[in-house]
Amino acid sequence: MYQIQWEILEKSELQPSKGTHSQATQEEGQKNPDSHFLINVDAIAESNSRDTRTTVMIKNIPNKYSQKLLLNMLDNHCILSNEKITGDDEPLSSYDFVYLPIDFHNKCNVGYGFVNLTSPQAAWRLYKAFHLQQWEVFNSRKICEVTYARLQGLEALKQHFKNSKFACMVDDYLPVMFSPPRDGKQMSEPVPVVGCSISGISHGRHEEKVDGEMVEEVNGDNGDCSSNPSSKHDDE
Repeated sequence: MYQIQWEILEKSELQPSKGTHSQATQEEGQKNPDSHFLINVDAIAESNSRDTRTTVMIKNIPNKYSQKLLLNMLDNHCILSNEKITGDDEPLSSYDFVYLPIDFHNKCNVGYGFVNLTSPQAAWRLYKAFHLQQWEVFNSRKICEVTYARLQGLEALKQHFKNSKFACMVDDYLPVMFSPPRDGKQMSEPVPVVGCSISGISHGRHEEKVDGEMVEEVNGDNGDCSSNPSSKHDDE
């Protein structure tokens, strides 16, 4: 049996994020290390905020959600956000990287994804639009959460995945980037960051560690996929 080769996002491999925070945030981070990845709306709203992070992790994604649906969601968000921008000096919302990890066994995502926006302001707008909102698809009961990712920036993401091989036969399962960045009007086609290897297909499930948590199964609700290979799903 072949083993799927995954580039695992382990704590030890990820580069520290750039950015400064208020003293209160730093103190909270010492008590709870994961708080460093929470998006501080008050800090971002301050004009002197120097937080430069642009890569976010979207959690609790319904498992039937595909890359195509995620891109459509991001495109619509960028269009709506950019229509509200009035100042010439305010950057538009756009994104240049998306990765929706997939369980190749049942062809469902594993419940989270990564997006790199092209500015800290764009990351903040995405957070405001989706954080703690219920997904309006597949009758899902899941509540979306948006946090900063441990790995930050397009170049760091490209470097991280450059030697990865994925045991799949479709590009929709791969990390992709967009050049020029995509914003709903500029509809750049996705370009895989890594090569696709069909010779390493495994008949088992994959395991991937993100933020120190090992994902070994896909939790089910009305918008999710079962880990049972005999199950049938409307979107497969």
